[in-house]
Amino acid sequence: TPEAALGNIEKLAALGVPAVIGTTGWLKEMDRVKAAVAATNTGLVWSPNFSIGVLIFTKLVREASKWMAAEQQYGAWAWEIHHITKKDDFRSLYEDAMEFALPQRNLYGGEYEGKVGGKRKMTRVFDSTAINSTQRFANRLQSGIFPPQRKWCRLEPGSDIPLDRRSQVQMMLDMYADKMFAVLKQSNFDIAMGEFLLDLSVGTAVMLVQKGDAVNPINFIPVPQYLVSFEEGANGQVDNVYRKMRLKGESIQMQWKDANIPPDLQKLISDKPTEEVDLIEATVLNLDRGDYCYHVVHEKSKSEIVYRKLKSSPWVVSRYMKVAGEIYGRGPVLTALPDIKTLNKVKELLLKNASLAITGVYTAADDGVLNPA
Repeated sequence: TPEAALGNIEKLAALGVPAVIGTTGWLKEMDRVKAAVAATNTGLVWSPNFSIGVLIFTKLVREASKWMAAEQQYGAWAWEIHHITKKDDFRSLYEDAMEFALPQRNLYGGEYEGKVGGKRKMTRVFDSTAINSTQRFANRLQSGIFPPQRKWCRLEPGSDIPLDRRSQVQMMLDMYADKMFAVLKQSNFDIAMGEFLLDLSVGTAVMLVQKGDAVNPINFIPVPQYLVSFEEGANGQVDNVYRKMRLKGESIQMQWKDANIPPDLQKLISDKPTEEVDLIEATVLNLDRGDYCYHVVHEKSKSEIVYRKLKSSPWVVSRYMKVAGEIYGRGPVLTALPDIKTLNKVKELLLKNASLAITGVYTAADDGVLNPA
């Protein structure tokens, strides 16, 4: 940690031992560190990253930015996949919550990376109280806020509309509302919202809204939180969203009509059209233009196969409760997690004790005789 690094630097300096430090987060104490090192005439080498490749890349970006500054028609962008937004800080917490409260939506056990479908996900679950309670919680939220197949809101004219025109505007808004709910009923909104609220009970829920076809005008895709990372911008709003996804090669051109497939990926699709391809999807806010850049990158070759400019983000990200300094949410499942794990362990021990009580443990004296007549 930054605090531990400061203490270690000062102790090593006092002992006259030069140090090499890669810890980040302590630069505001640089004057204190310089004083400690100078007082004992020792040495200190520090860097936030010791990878030669990263340092070369950083220098290349610095030089490239000078050339790009004069080209207004282009926008430079980059994103970090490793340790993005410190999501790993929540990994163990979300993993426990998903395992004991939402095991069927849990991907933290390596199922996604291992491409293991149909894996048993409840081997450590002995009590289903948390599972049933989480489902009831999500169902009550949906029935209270987004009741299926019902009009759960009404559009009304604002205070800026003159009084003599409000009735006319209200009629128009009612027509728009009728059309909106007709489209929602024709889509998968109700089913997707159920899954979305299940994830929200843990703390963070993510949904992708995409344009559909004549049969399904809008596609609502609740994305498991394990597959998504995001970054905040001004006022705590989610600006950038990144997703790992896997798609059959033959489906890429169907999903993105404007996909520019590189030759090596095209050869793979031609040879093995049903083989799944790992992709990275990124939606990034362009602060200068105020719109969003949408990218799809082939993970293996690092080739960009889709690039679009969007007026608004297609992502809906909800956090049940967010603590200052954190990006990801904390839901009621996390609040009840200690009780959930305790109850599960008690149930496990009771079942083990019952097994011993049924079968019994018997002892007998050994007289050293085998197969007596």
